[in-house]
Amino acid sequence: MSFAQNRHVLSQGYGKQASPIELWYHTHYNSNTRSWATEIAQQKYDAMVRMRSESTLEGSTPPIDDESFERVMSRRSGYAPGFNYGVVPPSSRFACHKACEAQVREADLMAAEAAAQAEQAVKKVAKMRAQAQDAARDAAAVRAAFAEQELRLKALEERMARMDAILAAMQAERSSR
Repeated sequence: MSFAQNRHVLSQGYGKQASPIELWYHTHYNSNTRSWATEIAQQKYDAMVRMRSESTLEGSTPPIDDESFERVMSRRSGYAPGFNYGVVPPSSRFACHKACEAQVREADLMAAEAAAQAEQAVKKVAKMRAQAQDAARDAAAVRAAFAEQELRLKALEERMARMDAILAAMQAERSSR
């Protein structure tokens, strides 16, 4: 049976897609004879399981089965180990390089856009601060003008009170004659 067929059978048994480590075990271990197909197959399986358990003991996040599998199998350029059918590896290093360059260009564009937005925000904040300072100056000028008007009003009230006193004195003098 091919890897693709084994993967399909295992995925139906588990109810989800089988991990590469489970697939490796299923295709390289004979449960009837309780032996591995080769000693190398057993060593690679043990290394994958050890990698998964060591990182759990150290307290770090365990690598997902795909990562453990790929590290142990030491991927060759243009080859997807153990999967043959259905997996399309990058066609070449050049294609990978081009894809990475495109991602870098996209990231650069996003960074430039973010920088432009940040610059716009800084300008907007500066404009708002200037408007706030203008409003504060205007408010101070209005307060000063209001205080000046209050002083004038008080002076006028005092003057009117004096004039009322003079008028009352004049009326009192007139009525006494």
